[in-house]
Amino acid sequence: MTAGPLKVERDSRAAAALDELLDRVVARANGRQVVLFVDEVTILARNLERRERGAGDNFLHVLRRFRQKHGTAVATVLSGSIGFHQVSPDAPSTVNDIRKIPVGPIRPDHAAYLAECLLLGAGVPRDGRTDLAEAVADGAENIPYYIQHLVAAALTTWRSSRTLIRPDAVPHLVDQAIEDPIDPWDLKHYRDRLSDYYGADAKTVGKILDVYAHADSALSIDDAFMRLQSEGSPSTERPELVALVERLELDHYLLRTGDRDRFASPLVQRAWRTMRR
Repeated sequence: MTAGPLKVERDSRAAAALDELLDRVVARANGRQVVLFVDEVTILARNLERRERGAGDNFLHVLRRFRQKHGTAVATVLSGSIGFHQVSPDAPSTVNDIRKIPVGPIRPDHAAYLAECLLLGAGVPRDGRTDLAEAVADGAENIPYYIQHLVAAALTTWRSSRTLIRPDAVPHLVDQAIEDPIDPWDLKHYRDRLSDYYGADAKTVGKILDVYAHADSALSIDDAFMRLQSEGSPSTERPELVALVERLELDHYLLRTGDRDRFASPLVQRAWRTMRR
């Protein structure tokens, strides 16, 4: 925390203080189970690791020690928008005692229900609302973040004309969002974060994603390797390509089926082609 000329930082006692705080929580629970939620734990651990090597791993080990010390008296939920592999090479081992649950699109019927609830909340009449909600869910690939954006775009038209857009117009709303230079859905985040995620390998990773983005079907490593070679990619070693593709799978850019990969999201694939020109 910085205030004018004064700066206050956590020191080495912070981990010990957290350890003591958690122990006190369990003691005060009087036999009831404690549920510990830590949101964006990977962002915190990565920031600590970048400030001081080993600090992020130490923080994660504190949480692991807490879980193992108290056993079933504690239930832990660790959530984050980046994977533990982004903290350090050793960080994933600190959570090998926790069941990993990937967070992806929601069920299609739940997605349509969410879209219709948003339309209902805005006062859209019943006629045509259900069909539009189903089209929105499909156009958004059942991802809540895109659902709320598509509903907002549909509501803009409805509020100005009091006419609900047709379900077959939803893909056009997606096209507008992808092509809009203002980038209302923040799709350029997928491109711009590569330097933060991959550092010196960001340029190579961008070329790898270019290859997969323009492929008509899923590619094997050998297929991708040949295409990269033909385009003069700086990635010339096959083992390096395998390692980077595996990281892209962990970061949800690519989805593996058998020995082949494709973009995990067709919507992001289209956006990638557009933003990379």
